[in-house]
Amino acid sequence: MGQATKSMADNRRRARGARTALLLALLAVAGGGGCLHLEQSLTLSADGGLRGELHYSAPLETLPALTAAQAAIDRWQGQRQRDRLEQMNSLFNEKLAADHFSRDGLSLDQYRQDDRDGRRHVVITFKAQEGRRALDSGRLGDFELLRTAAGDLTLRLRPQGDPAPTPLSDERRRELRALCAGLRLVLRVEGPSPVVATTGTKTGDRTVEWVFETDKDPAFLERPPAVEATFAGAGLDAWGR
Repeated sequence: MGQATKSMADNRRRARGARTALLLALLAVAGGGGCLHLEQSLTLSADGGLRGELHYSAPLETLPALTAAQAAIDRWQGQRQRDRLEQMNSLFNEKLAADHFSRDGLSLDQYRQDDRDGRRHVVITFKAQEGRRALDSGRLGDFELLRTAAGDLTLRLRPQGDPAPTPLSDERRRELRALCAGLRLVLRVEGPSPVVATTGTKTGDRTVEWVFETDKDPAFLERPPAVEATFAGAGLDAWGR
C-alpha cells in the first residue's frame, strides 16, 4: 500500500473512530453538559470474538442543551462540530445506531431507550465474531491492538489531540467545567486472559475499569487520559500475532 493510500485509510479509520458512540467515552471532548453519563463494557474472548454494551443517559431537561455545550467544547479543543453532532444524534436514533453497529463485522443485539428517574437512557448491546476487525474499523473508538515483545496482547486507546495542549485560561477552564458538571465516563474491559498491566483499576483477574468524573477530578477534560490494558498472550492466536 502506498504512503498516500495508507494515510487516507488511516484518516478514514480515525474519522469513524471519532464519530463512534463508544469512546465518545474516554475523551472528555465527547461529553456534553448537564450530568451526562456514559458507561461502556467490552468483553474480548479467547476465540477472537467480542461483545459489548453501551449505556448512555442524560437528564431529560438538558437534552436540548447538549448540542450547544458540545459546540463550545469543540471550539476550545479543535474538534469537528459536525462529527460530534452526528454522534449524539445517532445515540438517540435506533435506525442510525443499528446502521452503525451492523458494519465491519459488528452485529447489533439490542437497542433500548426509555425515560426514567428524570433521565433518558439508551442501552446498546453488540457483538462481533472477528473482534480485531471490529476494533480496527474504528467503529468502537480509536482502539488498537498490539503485541508486546513478550507476546502479550495490549488493547489501548490511541493518544488523542496535542500531548502538550495550550493551557486554557482560568475563565475558559471554569466555563468548561461548568458545562460538564456531573459528567461521568466509565469504560470496563474484560480480557481473554489475566491482566498483566493496565493504566486503569484492576477489578478482577481479567477485568479493568476506568472512571472519569468531573465532580471528582476534572483534569481529564483538558488532557485526554491514557487508556491501556495488557493481557497474557498465551493461547490467544485468534487475535493475531
